[in-house]
Amino acid sequence: MRPPSQAFDSGERPINVDKSNIVWVDQLERQSSAKGAKRRAKIAFLWSSPQDNYLNGNFVKLPKGFEGELLSLGEALNAVVIKGQPSYKTPQLREPHVLQPGSYFGSRGKTATHLISCKFQDECVLYVRMKGRFKLTSH
Repeated sequence: MRPPSQAFDSGERPINVDKSNIVWVDQLERQSSAKGAKRRAKIAFLWSSPQDNYLNGNFVKLPKGFEGELLSLGEALNAVVIKGQPSYKTPQLREPHVLQPGSYFGSRGKTATHLISCKFQDECVLYVRMKGRFKLTSH
């Protein structure tokens, strides 16, 4: 939050999407085993699409048992937990943190690695706002 004297209009507007209108797409770079094929993460492109130097908004759905990496390849990645309790770690953190719905993580600069897993719920859903591209891989 900023004081009124520093207010600005970024041009972004809220969107309302009914869950029945969300199209989920398999989006993993690789699967390590046939067992892993049952744990495919999915992405729903909400607005724009991941391209170099462009803002975009996406849902990322991680099934129960998923373990992998969300790799930021753009300028900034911001993620909010919508559903579930994913475990989150970066190379700088010694121990993973369990995130609750409404929790946030992010990074600035290119090539940031976010280690993420979904062990406690049936699935975990994240909203990812990104300037540029990202890659999702499973372990």
